[in-house]
Amino acid sequence: FSGALSAHEGGHQQAAPLVQSTVQINERYLTTVRPIFRQKCFDCHSDQTRYPWYYKVPVVQGMIDDDIDEGRRHLDLSRDFPFGGRYTPAEQLDAIRHVVRKNKMPLKRYRLFHPGSGLTPEEKTIILEWVEQ
Repeated sequence: FSGALSAHEGGHQQAAPLVQSTVQINERYLTTVRPIFRQKCFDCHSDQTRYPWYYKVPVVQGMIDDDIDEGRRHLDLSRDFPFGGRYTPAEQLDAIRHVVRKNKMPLKRYRLFHPGSGLTPEEKTIILEWVEQ
């Protein structure tokens, strides 16, 4: 997103390229990426967590709550792109690219209790193509 502001007549700055880029990224996100994130990421990175049956165990509940709090601080997918969290949209996209390429999410302990929660090769391709857009 660097260099998104451009000068026009009168020397004023405009954000049209940034707005256009964000709109394009968000349209593709809504149709192709959000369904993947909803299924695979929302439990820890949104306000739409589906709690498992074992959430009622006190020690486990604390661990899950801590993981969700940390996940949302880094990247909150509750709203559409640009997401919430402590990073800029460009930093969010870089982080998503890194995590997807390195297969860093979901956490191993989450995968242990949620078979099939990792991204498929096809889902990785869809997400990485969106990030590169």
